[in-house]
Amino acid sequence: MSIHEVLEGTREMRRGEGITFTLTTTNWASSPTSSAISIIKLSDDSDVTADWTETATPTESGDVITLPEITVPSDAAYGEYLVNIPFTAGGFAEGIPYVILRVIKPRGS
Repeated sequence: MSIHEVLEGTREMRRGEGITFTLTTTNWASSPTSSAISIIKLSDDSDVTADWTETATPTESGDVITLPEITVPSDAAYGEYLVNIPFTAGGFAEGIPYVILRVIKPRGS
């Protein structure tokens, strides 16, 4: 079985900032079912999901997947993190859209 990976973009964030992503799956298929998200620190491939969100379970409504709020911890390492958002829909191969979060230093520091 093949897996379809799609980069949805890169987002710069600072420590303490939070965001909630939504993903519309209409271009892939309708009525997605989603597994848990994962947040991976790219410098060492460690899973930091539990430190960045209270739950790793997205919700689905129609063709939209809403991720739980993701908040950069105050002690997060600067660098890039991968947010995987796997889902299946309509009997198609698993889709794994992902977002790159880049934790940056505040301006002037």
